[in-house]
Parts: sequence; C-alpha cells; structure tokens
Amino acid sequence: MNKQYFIKFKVPESSEVGNYDVIVRETGILNCQSDLRADNVVFPVPLEAVLSSTPPCDDGQPITITVEILAGSPTGYSWTHNGNPIPGTTNSVVITDEGTYSVVINEGTCSIERSMAIQRSTIPEGLLPDEDYYCPTSNTNPILVAGNGFETFVWTLDGAPYNNTTATLEVQAPGLYEVTMTTAQGCVRVDSVNIIESCDPKIIMPNVFIPGGNPPNDEFFVYPNDFVANFQIFIYNRWGELVFQSNSTDFKWDGMYEGTLVPAGTFAYIIKYTSKFDPSKGEFEQSGGILVLR
Repeated sequence: MNKQYFIKFKVPESSEVGNYDVIVRETGILNCQSDLRADNVVFPVPLEAVLSSTPPCDDGQPITITVEILAGSPTGYSWTHNGNPIPGTTNSVVITDEGTYSVVINEGTCSIERSMAIQRSTIPEGLLPDEDYYCPTSNTNPILVAGNGFETFVWTLDGAPYNNTTATLEVQAPGLYEVTMTTAQGCVRVDSVNIIESCDPKIIMPNVFIPGGNPPNDEFFVYPNDFVANFQIFIYNRWGELVFQSNSTDFKWDGMYEGTLVPAGTFAYIIKYTSKFDPSKGEFEQSGGILVLR
C-alpha cells in the first residue's frame, strides 16, 4: 500500500531557488529509503523595512510616518504610540503628538517590528524687519540678515527669484523681499521685508494745540519720516526765552514751562535734523510758529 507523506525540510539560508533531491526514510526502518525530487523550491524573502517621517517641526503641522519596504511582501501593519494601539493598518500614519511610534509588519506567519522616536524641532525666528529704506544715492546699502540656524535660503524680489542663497543680502533696489529658510531637519520659516525707496527726511507738524483739551489736540508733537536723524527742536516765547527743547522725535509738549502752563499765543519753533541715509546733505532746518489756545 502506497503511503503519502508531507515532507518539510530545512535548507541553508544561502540556498537558491531550484530543484532539490530528497532521501526519505521511515522512522525505525533506516535501511529502507526512497529518493524524491522537490521541484521549483521557492524560498520566501525575509521581511526588511525602515521607517521615515516628514520633518517633525514645531509648527503645529501633522507628521507622516511611512514604512519603506526593502524586502518581502507585507500583508498587514499594526501601529502603536508609546505602546498603545492607534488606528492604522497601512504603511503610513499621520500623527501630531511626540513620542515613540512602532509598527508590526506582517507577512503570513512572519513579522518584524520597527520603531521611531518623534520629537518636534523648534524653528528659529526670522530676523527681517517689517520695512526698511533704500536710498540709491547713498554710499552704503541696507544689509538684510534673514536668520540664524538655517541651512538653506531662497530669496525672491516682488515674487521673482533673486540670485542669492545666503543668510545676508545687500539691498540694491526697492520692493518686497521674501526669503524661505530651511533647517537641517527640513523645517521651514518664511520671512519678508518691504524696502521703500526714499532719501529725503521730512517732518510734518500741526500749527495749533490746546493744553488741557481733548486728546490728541492737547499736546504738541511732530510727524517725522524714517529718514530723519539727529533731531532737535527748540520752542521760544515772544521774548525769545527757550520754553521747551528735545532731541527725540517722539517728544510731546503739554504747554508747561517751569511748572506753569504758558499763556495763549504764538510760540516760535526751530527744528534741526539730518538725513539718515545721506548725511552729506548737511543739516536741515525748519522754523515756524505754533499757536497755543486756552
């Protein structure tokens, strides 16, 4: 009577796909053997995989962790976060929290596990001001410093690519400069500055105020542009006495002199200043009168 056997045999790991000759002996009858041939023996490829993620940046954006299969044909995935199961049965998960993420990769009765620690990286701040000024006749141009702690810099001027790939840029034209900065971890910061073309300092001032009245008309102050430097103002009464003086463009005079409110009338002023970007133009001077009402 013929017997049927299910034969399981082990071959070296280095064996190749092909045909194998097998000698079969029944237990206890070692002098009785049969020669068999196993045709087209195929060895399963061991699973191998690595994990990767999108840049884990401290910007509130979700992070995607992906399994890259190097060998094998997986049939399923099981994910955990700090040892706790999380939804996900494919080769990637989208996460927001830091911690250790693990995945068990299955292929039939075989499985491997891979893990990755996720910690968000702080993105350095950009250093560009909101706006700056460019004077084409000045001997020096503004130098923009984009930021520190970044690996790459991509600049644009008014939306068009600008030929500069470093953290610093010498302004040579007005417009909107924007820089996209990327850290070594792949985190991105975008910053911009509006460069205005102007050279001449200007100061605008009211000609009347009412001490003790309703703001903002209860104080005397001026409106300088950003090109004013070395500012000085002197206010005199009709007898030529100096009743107020300041070196700050942010000054405010409330009409007081030596602890007493000045009388109603016109007070002369002299304002002196220079150009912030072209000091060679020398000192500018404006004069006029401010009417004090009571």
